[in-house]
Amino acid sequence: MASVLETQPLLGSALSVPAAALPSVLVNAATVITEGYDLSVIGGVLVLIREDLQLTPWQEGWLIGVQFFMMALGAPISGYIGDALGRKKALAMIFVLLTAGPLTMALSAGFKSFIVGRILLGLGIGGGVNIVSAYLAEVSPADVRGRLVGLEELFFVLGGILGSLSNFYLVDLPRSWRWMLGVGALPPLLLLCVLASPLVLESPRWLLLQGRMEEAKAVLNKLLKPAEVRQALDEWAHQASQHVEPWINVVRPADARKRDALLSGIVVSIMNTGCGITIITVYLATFLEEQSELGDEHGLGYLVGFNTLRAITVVLTLTFISDRWGRRDMLLFSSVGIIIAMAILMTAYSTGAAFLPYKLLGLGAVAVAHPIGLGSAAWPYISEVCSNDVRSKSISFMIFCARIFSGFATMSVPTLLRTIDIAGLFACLLVFNFFGLFAMYYCVQETRGKSLEAMGVVVDKVDGKI
Repeated sequence: MASVLETQPLLGSALSVPAAALPSVLVNAATVITEGYDLSVIGGVLVLIREDLQLTPWQEGWLIGVQFFMMALGAPISGYIGDALGRKKALAMIFVLLTAGPLTMALSAGFKSFIVGRILLGLGIGGGVNIVSAYLAEVSPADVRGRLVGLEELFFVLGGILGSLSNFYLVDLPRSWRWMLGVGALPPLLLLCVLASPLVLESPRWLLLQGRMEEAKAVLNKLLKPAEVRQALDEWAHQASQHVEPWINVVRPADARKRDALLSGIVVSIMNTGCGITIITVYLATFLEEQSELGDEHGLGYLVGFNTLRAITVVLTLTFISDRWGRRDMLLFSSVGIIIAMAILMTAYSTGAAFLPYKLLGLGAVAVAHPIGLGSAAWPYISEVCSNDVRSKSISFMIFCARIFSGFATMSVPTLLRTIDIAGLFACLLVFNFFGLFAMYYCVQETRGKSLEAMGVVVDKVDGKI
């Protein structure tokens, strides 16, 4: 048994996982590369697409926003498929969509065909985020789950770096935006090939829910530590419910504990993207261009720097903070940092172009504050907070709510920039983040170090502890 449970370090000596778990963990975490790549690329090429396709402000808003609406739709669909067919088969379907979307956009002849590509990509990304969050939580040991699930944020930011580098180096090619978008099909195509390997295992907890106990035991012994395997099997043996709840029991749970968990997960999901990080990533080049401060090349260069700073912060967070701090503390600390950053940006943009260094300071503060909690702690939290019988569908519903919000938010930016300008936009984000901080303070419970089978216990909303 020693060979199966042999561990090797990942992101530092403080984090060790069974060697058999690494292919499954990395393939699933790498799924979100496509979303990070796309958001970064679309932020850089938006000014080029606007001119080439002669987009109106309304079309520009839909071009960005429709993908988030499709993410919202893709999440519950993938939740149903993931529960019915298994995480691996659902993930294979998602990789097909993630490959088809960028290729469709790159070959588009106009606005309508470009939107079709955004729809395919959005369905794939929404489904991928849901399946990956559930899968990583289900295969990760409790004592390092925060870091392993937090790998989603790391790969998301790495995708952003790849996207901004693609923008920077391909910008001089003819029809460069088509090349930039088309390259985004390569990672999911490669991952689809890797997924076919027997090294990527099915979720043991999904096998348990299907009543395939022997298969589940075999996979658990490969993925988890012996003590956690025994604990998981003992708790499952004593649980009254070993089935997947229908949707009605997910969105309208009779159990108050499940309602509280769902509500807190929705709040954290919305804050994960709604705090302003998505808007800044997509429109950063536009913000700088509209101030006539930087040309296209310099704007793309700052986008590379923005994503690189995020990646460094994610690595440091996963290495030194995750699974040492509580999820709740990380989320609240990060939210305070975002509020400070938005205040800097609002002030800098309201005082004019002479304050470029202060604008870059505010953008850098966002790049550091978000990964510390709202980025790296949000994914573990929403994947942990709900019990096994509702986890996949609950994550789907949380993502659905968050993506609907992000869709309307990003869609409205072109119009807002022409009415209340950039300073007004950051003022709105500042106010929103204040409300988000208070919502998380009262709703979020601590989940760090708990086994997934223990998530059905009583939630104490007074002190925020389980």
